[in-house]
Amino acid sequence: LITTAQSQVKISSLPGIAHPAAMLEIEATNKGLLLPRLTTTTMLGVPADVLSKGLIIYNTDSNRLFLYDGAIWRPLMYSSPVESWQLNGNIATNAATQFIGTTDSVDLAFRTNNLQRFTIKANGLTGIGTTNPISALDIVNNNGPDATDDINIRTYSNNAGPALLLYRARTNGSVPANLQNNDFLGILNFSGEVNGNNSSLSYIIANYTGNGTTALSNMLFRTSVNQGMLLNEKGWLTIGNAFQSAGATADIQGSLRYKFSVPTGASLYTLTNTDLVVYLTEGIGPSTVALPNTADFDGHFIIIKSNKSTAVSLSAGTGSLLCNGGGTSCSTLAALKVIGLAGQFVGGNMQWIQVF
Repeated sequence: LITTAQSQVKISSLPGIAHPAAMLEIEATNKGLLLPRLTTTTMLGVPADVLSKGLIIYNTDSNRLFLYDGAIWRPLMYSSPVESWQLNGNIATNAATQFIGTTDSVDLAFRTNNLQRFTIKANGLTGIGTTNPISALDIVNNNGPDATDDINIRTYSNNAGPALLLYRARTNGSVPANLQNNDFLGILNFSGEVNGNNSSLSYIIANYTGNGTTALSNMLFRTSVNQGMLLNEKGWLTIGNAFQSAGATADIQGSLRYKFSVPTGASLYTLTNTDLVVYLTEGIGPSTVALPNTADFDGHFIIIKSNKSTAVSLSAGTGSLLCNGGGTSCSTLAALKVIGLAGQFVGGNMQWIQVF
């Protein structure tokens, strides 16, 4: 004779049978359930395996319940707002002891749409679009939309504006020390993949040039391996020279070209105080160029170059007199502004002329 029996267990000081949905029911009016209390060391020493999935103990080191998931012990979160971060925000928090993050050497990841978007490495490096950042802030666009790697700062204010601020001091943040001469202030670097390597192509460098008490600095602009331009601590501009301007507000090593196109088909063009170089080419431009009047010409230097096959005439402005080479015959005319000429003519046609 074979008989099948089902049994439920109820532990209670009150009469009755166990709830039909429970294999074990514990009922009391003034007592609770006391689970095994272990330290972290003894908890990790429990011979738990995949068959003991669901094992629960109370950890006396962290004062938390722990559940074994078949592989590792995991803490059970309390329902109190102080012990967990709520979706609608927390109150009465203490930033010195409560935080979002990890207490071990494990990275912290943030996801949207189940894709990892933001990563804080255990060493503090942060990445957007990458799980392996290589700098304090590393933004990576891996063949994504153009806006994926853009930084946009927008300000709506009557008296404030956006700024990108770079600060440098010596020693440390607790006791910052003065800079020393030729200290590096910052760099804006443009690089790209060249010949299989990440190569620096162009950059802007700021260097401190004072003695620690003077506010002096320069800006170096470089393209490829060549120094393109230096703006020194005096505000002097050097183009093409190695490092320091040779005492001039603007020092240019090499050629300077200012191209100006005169109106097509005009028979007369009058120079202005903004002209520097005027090119006259075949079929374009006037046959007569008039110089500015005396008031507009002081301190001005003009170069006129002609490639026309026909002659181009040059006329002086009001109160001025043309003097080829500044001859003595003109110097007696004190009421007139003497304009000197130096030029080259081929077959009677002007090839180039300087007016000063």
